[in-house]
Amino acid sequence: MLDEIEDVDSPQELAEGLRAFARLGLTALQHRVEFCDPDFPIFYRSLDDRYKYCGPDAYINYFTAPVRASATYLIRGQHHERDLMLGRFWPHDLPVEADGTFELHASATEPTNEEEHKNWQPLTEAMERGHQEVAEVYPMAIGGLVGRIYYQDPNDDRPTAELSIERIDEDRPRYPAPLSPEQLAEQVDSATALLAKMAVFWLRRPTDLRAAVPANTMSPPNSRPPATDGWTLPSPDRPINYGICPWELEPDEALVVESELPDVDYWSFQLYNAWWESPDLQHRQTSISHKH
Repeated sequence: MLDEIEDVDSPQELAEGLRAFARLGLTALQHRVEFCDPDFPIFYRSLDDRYKYCGPDAYINYFTAPVRASATYLIRGQHHERDLMLGRFWPHDLPVEADGTFELHASATEPTNEEEHKNWQPLTEAMERGHQEVAEVYPMAIGGLVGRIYYQDPNDDRPTAELSIERIDEDRPRYPAPLSPEQLAEQVDSATALLAKMAVFWLRRPTDLRAAVPANTMSPPNSRPPATDGWTLPSPDRPINYGICPWELEPDEALVVESELPDVDYWSFQLYNAWWESPDLQHRQTSISHKH
């Protein structure tokens, strides 16, 4: 498939494409084999400095945990005054104690008490299915309860944010069930189905973008990125907008982006390679935010 994609212009890009495919396979296996138990969930960091497909933001930690709609969970955290989005909660409405800690309860049943409702995260059947289903547009190793923590300042030396989730209802099992051959087969089949759609969508993503946005042209900010027809629109209160610029430059050319500074809590520019991955962000500057 890779040699049929327009983005393969050199042996280096072919090697990077093969590596991107391998990374997608590792991501799918981790998500569907190691982080798939809604009775004993763990927040899985779905994108990091190695598994970085789908154009991730270098200043964000993305995470997800499987859940059962019929269960009840206690979520505890300490974000150390960073912006955190978790489920229905965005930074400005997350109920945080004076010491910076927070506790949320997640369940399908809505509390009648107003105080408890402030700390309630609703669970739905769609969230339960989301950890196993694979989307046609934006297929990712996510599902269940998802969130993100923003590390906007490169000089941020505060402690790492803390986040845990525990099932607490009376029907919870005491221990995880032993692995059976049938369960492992289902997990591997699930990972295979996820990889099949992730590989096709994300390795073709740059080509599809260039068909939608002219080279060296920035698309207008929008809550739905270009070339994502069929993607379910985010909720109207989702405060995220994307602008994308495919670029084509000769060795003696540079891309100059000029813009007025937006009046927002956070903005950034991110660089991606031909496979929609973040480049080497450990050793080179590949992004810039309002904190630089």
